[in-house]
Amino acid sequence: MLNVRWTPPAILERYEDQDSIEAPRTRYRITNPEECAAAANAQAKADHADLLYSSGYLNLVHLAATLRQEATDPDHSQTVIGNADLNRKPGASQPVTVESKITLWRGSLGTSRRLRADRLFGLDAAAPVGHRLD
Repeated sequence: MLNVRWTPPAILERYEDQDSIEAPRTRYRITNPEECAAAANAQAKADHADLLYSSGYLNLVHLAATLRQEATDPDHSQTVIGNADLNRKPGASQPVTVESKITLWRGSLGTSRRLRADRLFGLDAAAPVGHRLD
């Protein structure tokens, strides 16, 4: 999961090392260390997040927190039971005339007499003692 092929945005300066006992060696010096350090830190943050996710560490932390929660005594009831009943009652009714829309292929299908009835709805809810239904 780590990006092992990452290369820093280094600008290199070539120089000959005269301090060696053997023949002079060609060496390279990074001329933009601040930019390379910032890029390395950004890559390390991304690699660290990938490592935490892929290793299962976050799942382990979640499991530990859940077990700690379940192992402690609750300070309030964790079981809430309620009841809700939906009541529907017919209301006042009135006669209406229903007319179909005119379509391009069929024209009008006609009109019809119908009865429109209102419905009254209500909700009865009960909550356990100490709990509120909002």
